[in-house]
Amino acid sequence: MLEVTASSSHSDDVMIRSLRMTVASLKQSMDRRFTRLERRMHRQFVSVDKRLAAGDRRFDDLEARLTARIDMRFESISEKLDSIARGFNQRLNHHAQVDDEHEKRLRELEDSAPSA
Repeated sequence: MLEVTASSSHSDDVMIRSLRMTVASLKQSMDRRFTRLERRMHRQFVSVDKRLAAGDRRFDDLEARLTARIDMRFESISEKLDSIARGFNQRLNHHAQVDDEHEKRLRELEDSAPSA
């Protein structure tokens, strides 16, 4: 004779009854299962945390290298701009001296010219 069960959990109920499991023993069994599950999940999370930490270290190393390269390039640009500014100042000083010399000569010529 074919037995038709009312629900899919009905067979679970039959299994529990066939084992004559009490609520207390069911609780203990479920607690053990959840404890094992928690341990397994904890190990997996620890593993994932280690992998993520390793990734963080790699990104930190990359960031440090990139920062060092950027700083080096900014320093190089700063030195180049300082060099250009020194060249401009030297040329400006030279032209100022030439201009002052011409101005002095013009005054001397004006002063030595006969007044009309």
